[in-house]
Amino acid sequence: MTYFPPATVDRRAIYGRSPFQVGLLFFVTLGLYIFWWSYYIRRSVAAMLEEPDQPVWNSLALLVPLLNLFVLFSLFEKIKVASLRAGLQPPPALAAYGFAGIVIFFVVGRLPIPYESLAMLYFIPFAVAHFYFTHAEVLLMGRDAIPRGLSVLEIIIVILGLGFRGFIMIGYTVVDASSSTFRIMPDAWFAWLSFLFAIAALVILYRKSDALISRIVSQGEMADAHGNPHAPS
Repeated sequence: MTYFPPATVDRRAIYGRSPFQVGLLFFVTLGLYIFWWSYYIRRSVAAMLEEPDQPVWNSLALLVPLLNLFVLFSLFEKIKVASLRAGLQPPPALAAYGFAGIVIFFVVGRLPIPYESLAMLYFIPFAVAHFYFTHAEVLLMGRDAIPRGLSVLEIIIVILGLGFRGFIMIGYTVVDASSSTFRIMPDAWFAWLSFLFAIAALVILYRKSDALISRIVSQGEMADAHGNPHAPS
C-alpha cells in the first residue's frame, strides 16, 4: 500500500471518530449532527490534502436548498480524494452515498405515518462513507487519529437523544382516554421494525468499526508523528 501523508501533521484538525460513533450521533440527533460532521470532516481533509477550505461556511451552506447538494457532493469528493491519497480504493461514485442519505431523510421522511419511520435509517450511507475517511485519517495523520471514546458532551447528547427516540417510539402506543387502556396505532409494527433495523445497523457498524481499527493498528498502517509513512508489517 502506497500513501502520501502531509508534510506536517496538524493534530488540532484530527477528527478521531469511528463510523459507529458517527452513525450513532446521526441517529440520536435526528440528522442535526450532519453540520458538526461536515465541519470536522472538512477541517481534517483540508489538513490531509494540504489545501484550504472553509469548514464553517461550507457546513452552514447545508441549510440552503439545492446549494446543499453541491456542498455535500464536494464533501464526499474530498473524502474520496483523501482516501486515494491514503492508497485506498473508494467507490468511484462515493458521493452517491451522501445523496442516498439525503433522499432517505427528506423524501422517505415525507411518506405517510408510519412509513416515514424508514427515514431513521438515513445515517447508514454517511457511516459507510465514514469508513473510508477513518482509514485515510489514521493512515495520513498517524496514531493520534485512531478513533477514541466520545466526549462527555457527546455522551450526554447520546443519552438524551436515545431518550427522545424512545418517546417517539412510545408515541406509536397511545392511551385510550375512554377506557384508560393502551392501544397500538395501526401499522405501528412497521415503525418498530424500522427502529429494530436501525439498531441492527448500529450493531453492525460497531463490529465493523472495531474490526477496521484493530486491523489498522495490528498492521501498523499509519504515519508517524512527523508525517512519515510506516510500512505495513
